[in-house]
Amino acid sequence: MRAVLAVRLVAGSGGRVRACAPAVGWWSDPPGAGEIVGPGSRVGRLERLTRCWVLALPAGCPAGRVVAVAGPQRRLPVGFLEPLFEIEPLAAATASSPTSAAAGKAGLPAGAEDHVILRAPSDGVYYGRPTPEAPPFVEPGSRVRQGQPVGLIEVMKTFQQVLYGGEGLPEKAEVVAVAARDGQEVQAGEPLLILRPLG
Repeated sequence: MRAVLAVRLVAGSGGRVRACAPAVGWWSDPPGAGEIVGPGSRVGRLERLTRCWVLALPAGCPAGRVVAVAGPQRRLPVGFLEPLFEIEPLAAATASSPTSAAAGKAGLPAGAEDHVILRAPSDGVYYGRPTPEAPPFVEPGSRVRQGQPVGLIEVMKTFQQVLYGGEGLPEKAEVVAVAARDGQEVQAGEPLLILRPLG
């Protein structure tokens, strides 16, 4: 796995947080507009000379929705501290939005303390569908219970089911947001699903 480099965060306008390049280089594989991100989320790659790093959001980053991405889905030259995209904290998003939740307890905005996180059980590539043509295992609004398959993790061409459940997770919950992109490389402990406990 490539080395991870944390992006720099600066205050943006309207309560947004600006994610900036931590070094000069070529930025690629940015997150999509509207994507839910939070502490530890992968937000692209940075190539510099003969090295390539995975870019990730630092621990102090608020969970939120990606807005104002700097460039299209291709390589983009960036300078040190050049803005890459902005994050609108979920606390500022409308409460009626189906994706208004935090990406982890470490970055929960005010008012979202009741949400829980299903995290990646291992390093690998996350898939939210059993096959490319199939519907997703879960999506915002889906209700899940302990032991239910909610995704796949691929490690060296071997697929392992991700089952809902584990310490600190309720028997039943509703999916508020899918925090990992389909086909995204994840590390153990990264958020996969943001959920709301059901009674």
